[in-house]
Amino acid sequence: AVLACMVPEAKAEVARRVGNIRSERERVRAALAKMPGVERVFPSEANFLLVKAKDAKRFNTLAQQGGVLVRNFGQPLQNCLRITIGDVAKNDQLLESLKAL
Repeated sequence: AVLACMVPEAKAEVARRVGNIRSERERVRAALAKMPGVERVFPSEANFLLVKAKDAKRFNTLAQQGGVLVRNFGQPLQNCLRITIGDVAKNDQLLESLKAL
């Protein structure tokens, strides 16, 4: 299995997926940063974003109503939620559900 990951086709697929995650992360970050219910979107190089919301409970509820689960950290990261970057459709679903913020 490890050797299969080394073939050029597998490397190209990994590079494509990483590129997709990076571009989607930036798109979602920019959209969240413009939302009035978001205080801060922390810098990220990972496949998720950490967001400080004005009202984390409301943020979480709206996301869940839109069919998207986010992780609410509670203490010590008061009002911070972790959002995993998904595919375009799932990210659009999240952003649409948060328009009521």
